[in-house]
Amino acid sequence: MCMYHVMKDSLFQPRDLLKYRNKSGWYAFFYLLLLALFASVGSIVFYAGYKTNSTLTTETTGCAIVNETLVCGGENYAPSNRFNLYGYALYFLSESHTVQDIHPQIPDQAIIVKGQVMTVYISRSPLSAVPLVFDGSVTFDQYFSTLQTALMVALIGVSYIGNVLLMVFISLVASLPFLRLRKFIPYKKLHRLIIFALTPVAVLLAFYNLLSLPDIMFFILLFIGYRSIFVLQKELYYQTMVHFSKKKPETIDADFIITDSDQTDETEDQDE
Repeated sequence: MCMYHVMKDSLFQPRDLLKYRNKSGWYAFFYLLLLALFASVGSIVFYAGYKTNSTLTTETTGCAIVNETLVCGGENYAPSNRFNLYGYALYFLSESHTVQDIHPQIPDQAIIVKGQVMTVYISRSPLSAVPLVFDGSVTFDQYFSTLQTALMVALIGVSYIGNVLLMVFISLVASLPFLRLRKFIPYKKLHRLIIFALTPVAVLLAFYNLLSLPDIMFFILLFIGYRSIFVLQKELYYQTMVHFSKKKPETIDADFIITDSDQTDETEDQDE
C-alpha cells in the first residue's frame, strides 16, 4: 500500500491509521524522511530561489587566487566591504587584516574568508572553520561561483537533517500519553502509528516555513497538527476497552489484538 493512502488517512481519517499498524519499521522510517522533506519545503524554496546574492568576482571584491591562496589588495578591495551570500554577510580579509578590524560591524550571521580558510560566525563568535582548497587552474570567479552552489546544497541539507531530528523529537514526545498502552500493544507499533499521525504537523510546518510566519504561529500550528495524534490516542483507548469488554476476566492478560486480526492486514498488504 503506497504512502499516499497513509498520508490521506492521517490528514482526513486518523481513526483509519490503525490498519497500518503492521507496517515495517523501515516503512515508518522512510515515511518519517518523507515528512521531514515536507517540513523542509520552505528552506528548499528559499535557498534554491534566492536571488539577492552578491556578484563575487575579482572585479567586485578586489581579490584573486594566487599560488593556491586567496590574495586581496585590488583597487576595489577594502576589508569592510560586505557581500551577501544566502542571508550571510560575507567578508574577504587580506593577510594584513584581522577579524578585529571589522568586528564592530559583523552581524549575527557572517562568513569571513582569509587565506585558505572560511570561518562561519554566529552572534559574532566563530562557529566553524572550513579549509578551502584552491586549484591553480581555477580562477576566483569560477571557484566562488561553485562555492555558492555548494553552500546552497549544504544549507538545504542541514535544514533537512534538522527537520528529521525535529520529527523524531515530536514523535517521541507525542508517544508519552500512549505509554499506558504498552502492556497491550508493543511500543514499536505505537511509535509507527504516531509517526503516521504526524502528517498534519509536517504539512503545517511546510506552510509555516514558506510564509515566514511569526514564531508564535509555530506553536499554534503544532497544536492544530496534533489533532490526528489526539484522535489516534482516543481510538486506541476505545479499541482497548472494546477488546477487553469482550474478554473473560481470567483472560485479561492475554495479548492484545485490535479489533481485526493482524493476519488479515498482512494478507491484504500482500495482495496489494
